[in-house]
Amino acid sequence: MFTFINTSDDLVYLNKELLQCSHVAIDTEFRRTTKDNMKLSLIQLNDSNEIYLVDCLLVKDPDKTFTFLSSNQVKKIFHSCKEDLEALCSWSNNEILNIYDTQTAHALLGGTFSISYQDLVKDKLGLYVSKEETRTNWLKRPLTEAQLNYAASDVFYLIDIYGLQLEEFSAARKLEWLHEELNGSHLLTRKTEFSRDRLFVI
Repeated sequence: MFTFINTSDDLVYLNKELLQCSHVAIDTEFRRTTKDNMKLSLIQLNDSNEIYLVDCLLVKDPDKTFTFLSSNQVKKIFHSCKEDLEALCSWSNNEILNIYDTQTAHALLGGTFSISYQDLVKDKLGLYVSKEETRTNWLKRPLTEAQLNYAASDVFYLIDIYGLQLEEFSAARKLEWLHEELNGSHLLTRKTEFSRDRLFVI
């Protein structure tokens, strides 16, 4: 189940809700036609209680209505976040702060860096996540039920994985190491300053 957000008024209300959260799982669906041309179609969000799907083709002028992205009080949980950050920054014109990347965290815990979200869910939770809609056309409207369910599934387990990884960091006595990475990353997430050179959990 999910709530569909397709108006600016709905986005304003959602933003107020997300600003009250300690952490939010995020994923995006987009289409890149060239290196510098990325069109954001959908944002998926999980606040632990509910999943929201934001239709970025219908919501206009989000830069002043999606400010939770810049809040240092809300942890944003991604998996392999580099292109997601680029898409979000381009669409919202907001700096994205307080980021946690489950793929990078997996590597810091001794796993492979390039593990997919589907494989991480299978490894940590023993569950299968479909990949069938990965290459679908996310710019075509209306989106199908299969597309929407697939999109929602991409954030359904992220918070569970985040919690398990924090437990692993604590058990391995690596929380201090994690905090050093959180405070020491030089990843820049402004639209005009996006860095591809270094990506850590931040």
